[in-house]
Parts: sequence; C-alpha cells; structure tokens
Amino acid sequence: TVITCVDKGINDNVDDIATTAYYLTDEELAKMKESNINTIRYEIKCAECISNPIYEGNFSASNKGVAETDFTSVVDDFFNE
Repeated sequence: TVITCVDKGINDNVDDIATTAYYLTDEELAKMKESNINTIRYEIKCAECISNPIYEGNFSASNKGVAETDFTSVVDDFFNE
C-alpha cells in the first residue's frame, strides 16, 4: 500500500537538518491506521542550494531491522489519547 502525503504545510532547514510537517487528510489518516509503515520515501529540493547534488535528491528511511516500530499501534495510541 502506498500512502501519498501531498500537502507540505511547513518546512524549514536549520543546521543542515531539513524538517517538513504535513497536514494529513482523513483518508490518509485512515490508511495509516491500517498500515504498518516500513519505508518512507521523500525528496529534498533546496531553493538556496542552486541544485547542489549533495543536498538534493530522492531518499528513503526504513523501519526494518532491530529498531522496528509497529506504526499501527503508535497511530492507534495517538488517536485514543
């Protein structure tokens, strides 16, 4: 299952750490409640970097291995509090 989050509401870059917050729709949240996320794919574009390939590109973060998180329980706990 692919959950595409499109609305990039807030973004910033402080001390070379990029941060983005998404406003999620009811449909996106419903999908997250039923899905155990194992990989997040994201793209970094930097207007100030003048297309510097060191900072820009497509990346992914994995939820596999020793530090695996059960996102279905995390999302469920969040909405029950």
